[in-house]
Amino acid sequence: YKSKKIIVDNEDKHYFTERNYISIINPYKQFFSTGRNNRGELIYKKEHNFKELLKIAKIDDEFSKLMYEKIGLFEKKLKVIIFDEMCLKYVNCEDCVKDKTCTVYLDEIKEFLDNGTIFPRFCGNYFYIYEKSARNSINKKNDTYNLERKRDLLEHIYQIGKGEHIDGSKLEETEKCKNKLVLHYLSKNSKKVPLWIIPNALTLGELQTLFLILDTTSQKRIVATMKNTDELKIDNKDIISFSGHIELIRQMRNIINHYEPLLPFMISEMTNKKIEDSKLFITFNLLDDEISEIEIPNLKANIDVNSVNSKSKRILDFMFQTIKENNTNSL
Repeated sequence: YKSKKIIVDNEDKHYFTERNYISIINPYKQFFSTGRNNRGELIYKKEHNFKELLKIAKIDDEFSKLMYEKIGLFEKKLKVIIFDEMCLKYVNCEDCVKDKTCTVYLDEIKEFLDNGTIFPRFCGNYFYIYEKSARNSINKKNDTYNLERKRDLLEHIYQIGKGEHIDGSKLEETEKCKNKLVLHYLSKNSKKVPLWIIPNALTLGELQTLFLILDTTSQKRIVATMKNTDELKIDNKDIISFSGHIELIRQMRNIINHYEPLLPFMISEMTNKKIEDSKLFITFNLLDDEISEIEIPNLKANIDVNSVNSKSKRILDFMFQTIKENNTNSL
């Protein structure tokens, strides 16, 4: 930090035993840079106290806490909506055998993975995906890129629901699901876990893959519900966008869960001239559930804005303003 002209008082040196240099200095160093040299390297001409950097880190920390709670609410809601949509295909099926126990999916998955003939009734887009063409139109194409992870997901769902591999062999201890609801149903004579229990054991990444597998009508209903809008206003472009939003939310959650700074990720994703036009900014609009107030002091950092850090400063201001607005809304 000395090479960056950051002055660390003795009472602040303990922070370097709590966080490593990479996560406490590197993410925020550009805020204290005065420009770049002819090799493109950041240069530092003005001294700053480490306490100014801590103010930025505090904004990052509190924004991460806020996003952690919002992402949790988003994920819970997404799980309910996706599996409600899937279960309807079994309990309210008009042109096939109804299954009020929602366990037939296990036979369907096994039949499909063993023989590759009829896919499970919730897998309407298993072989397809929507993509943007060169002219920005949306086309439904054969999906070759995601087929492996789609198959892996079906195998995983089967393992959760039956407690064994597709071929009937026992699961390794590390493969077994530890969810108590899953274990409860596997302990019964039927040894079949109802479909509505499965989301408790799936990751956000697996939910994204599952969303891609569903038929188009179901995808549109899910997007409409998650965005609190009319289903008729949802088109195929919204399906692509929503899947992208899930991926960004998944990446943010992984960063937060590993206690890493979120600001560098936001800076790398918000590449548009106006940060409000970036996809990540739009993603934040999906995370708008009201949550509890987060207490913060006045965290305004003393930053000299220049060509190196101007956009980063706008993102930092957005993070700070988001925390303040959340506190106002929770009163």
